[in-house]
Amino acid sequence: MFDIDARKVLTMTYEEMVAIPHQLVRVKFDDGELLTGWRQTIYSWYLWEFHRQYPNTPLNMNHHIGNKRFTKGTTLTTGNKCLWSTYDAYVHTPEPIEVETLTELFYRINNRIFNETDRIEEYITTLSADDFIDILDHPKIQELNENVQPNPLSIGSVYKGITAVLKDEHELSRNWLAKAVKSDLVKIGQALQCVGPRGFLTDLDSHQFHTPILRSYAAGIYDAYGCAVESRSGAKSLIYNKELIKDTEYFNREMQLLCHPMSGLVHGDCGTTRTMPFNITDARQLKGLDGKYYVGEDGKLKTIHAWDKELIGKKVMLRAVNCCEVKHRGYVCSTCYGDLALSVPKSTNLGHVAATEVGGKITQRVLSNKHLDQSSLIEKISLDAFDSRFMQVMGKDGSKLGVADAIANRPITLTFARECTPYLADIKAVDEIPEHALPRYSQITQVTFNVLHESGNMESATVNVAVSSRIGYFTAAFLKHVKNVNWELTPEGNYEITLDGWDMKRPIFALPMKQMNMMDFKLEVEGMLKRSKAYPAGKNSPDLSNPQVMSDEIGALFDLLNKRIDANFAHVEVMIQATLIVSEEDRDYRIPHPWENRQFGRFTDIMRFRSISGALAYEKQADTLNNPVSYLVKERQSTSYDEYLRV
Repeated sequence: MFDIDARKVLTMTYEEMVAIPHQLVRVKFDDGELLTGWRQTIYSWYLWEFHRQYPNTPLNMNHHIGNKRFTKGTTLTTGNKCLWSTYDAYVHTPEPIEVETLTELFYRINNRIFNETDRIEEYITTLSADDFIDILDHPKIQELNENVQPNPLSIGSVYKGITAVLKDEHELSRNWLAKAVKSDLVKIGQALQCVGPRGFLTDLDSHQFHTPILRSYAAGIYDAYGCAVESRSGAKSLIYNKELIKDTEYFNREMQLLCHPMSGLVHGDCGTTRTMPFNITDARQLKGLDGKYYVGEDGKLKTIHAWDKELIGKKVMLRAVNCCEVKHRGYVCSTCYGDLALSVPKSTNLGHVAATEVGGKITQRVLSNKHLDQSSLIEKISLDAFDSRFMQVMGKDGSKLGVADAIANRPITLTFARECTPYLADIKAVDEIPEHALPRYSQITQVTFNVLHESGNMESATVNVAVSSRIGYFTAAFLKHVKNVNWELTPEGNYEITLDGWDMKRPIFALPMKQMNMMDFKLEVEGMLKRSKAYPAGKNSPDLSNPQVMSDEIGALFDLLNKRIDANFAHVEVMIQATLIVSEEDRDYRIPHPWENRQFGRFTDIMRFRSISGALAYEKQADTLNNPVSYLVKERQSTSYDEYLRV
């Protein structure tokens, strides 16, 4: 072991460093000393190119890769610390360094590291069947696989147990697959498929097969049922990579065109006093809000960080994109946008960045289905505060709905559209209704509860009985009740059924055991951004001048995206802002200022009437030019496409 100053290491050549044998070394940094290995120091030396080119940058201990296991994220994490330390060291000087210059340097550092991996080719290894066999023979893993039961709880428990063994530094220390898992070089889900139970799989329509596969790929799937069910994974991959990829990429292009009028970033502070309230409910939301500014109780601007756990459960007053008072439409100041502005290159179109960041992650998840079709987990139903007044979740698997206890002792009737139950009359002709045939008799997305309260007032409320693509249907017991009590028709032609004589402890609705696949996810995101019929738009839009309503709308998309991907809150804000218009009635489809009227616009109308050059960049150009309405729109928003058409 020897001592050395980090500043001296900084000036050494590669040849001088590798001439020193690997050993423990105490490195003295500007902010302290670090006891580490010489090889780790050699690798860190590559990243210190920032310090060599910009000598005023402090050389701190966190600029060394340290003593933890080297993972795929080590270079990026340590390099980012070096980059931002360099930026901070020069930002207040007469000649600050642009972020683009530093990111280019980081790219060159990474490229050099990649090119010089030939120096360590003797250490490159690979996997063999022996690695999988060693893991299967590990006593803990063997016990877990032998005792697994055919239910989600047991399979999930086995996955956790195997994951703990594979990531334990003291277990399987010479196994190359385990090493890859420990270093995050392979996805744990793929490793679990190989050495753990295959689990519950889904068919092409995302319905879950009732019986799971309890063997792993490495152990072999030999029985006819297992082979047949597993074949669906390959079929899904073919469909996803041919049809769904086309749909997803086309949707991405549509979102890029929709968001393009969110033109750019203005560095500085617009000076607005407007804020948007937002309730931070969990760590995932906090991560997505990393870098956003909020106004503290003392009236000062503060930054949200992913590690500010004390903010979870609190309401913060955000400086938000929709509150920004930059005078040019489609532009946002860096304060309302957040610290993410530091990562936005000059002249970058913010809308394009937001659309590609979100759309790219959705596409990647679609592509990953080819490599990772995990054991499916069906989401339990989650009711919002309003729906919970009338219904409650029932069943061990959380897939059924019944009457809420608060109204269970009141006279109740249910009203629903006739088209939801086209074969309801058929129940009179059968004695027993088989379980698998239940969805044939009803497909219900919404139902109206008519509750007679003690005061004599009749309350009617429409609640949702569908979660994404999981459409609710009547249970067999409730269909028997319907058969006994019959039904009536309302003046509007809807069915109305009384709950008199119904056991309120039993569920009325069941939702199919169907996983939300990426197609369902993409369609739900698409519906929200394009403002499909399920979402109000135009004069029927919610009161978007109310900051809490606007927060709820942005939060709904933010939470939806974060079910499957990691979305940054600023990107979500920009995408929602792009869907806003001033007035449908006045044919004003420009992005509104915060002091103007605000409505949601339908995607097709925004594309036709916001920017003529944007419309011509989309599709059906002849229809746009031949439609007389196109020439009646007086207020159009300028975009960068205008220059190409000289509009």
